[in-house]
Amino acid sequence: MNEPYLLFVVALFGATVVATIACAGLGRSRLAARQRALAKVCRGLGIAVAGIGILGTLSGIILTLGATAAPGLTESDRTRMWSNGLVEAGYSFLLAAVVAMPALLVARRSLRP
Repeated sequence: MNEPYLLFVVALFGATVVATIACAGLGRSRLAARQRALAKVCRGLGIAVAGIGILGTLSGIILTLGATAAPGLTESDRTRMWSNGLVEAGYSFLLAAVVAMPALLVARRSLRP
């Protein structure tokens, strides 16, 4: 994985967590316009994080499939590569779900009339 992509993903996830906490902290205050704007940002970040998670999962599976197609591998090598690749894809999905779901739920709650 290259460093600019990793920094982008970490910054995106961090911004989503901060926006979610800020949106939940405002609650039902008198700052309705500011809360709605922050909730829309939180929703957009949640959708972006979910998309990055899906892309990470799919790319992990595709890269694993390509790696196991190399000639000269034994069956145990292929099994080990698949187990490692699927775990990496699962981590990507799980991290995205843990960050995106609270953001989307808080945004939905905040945008209700």
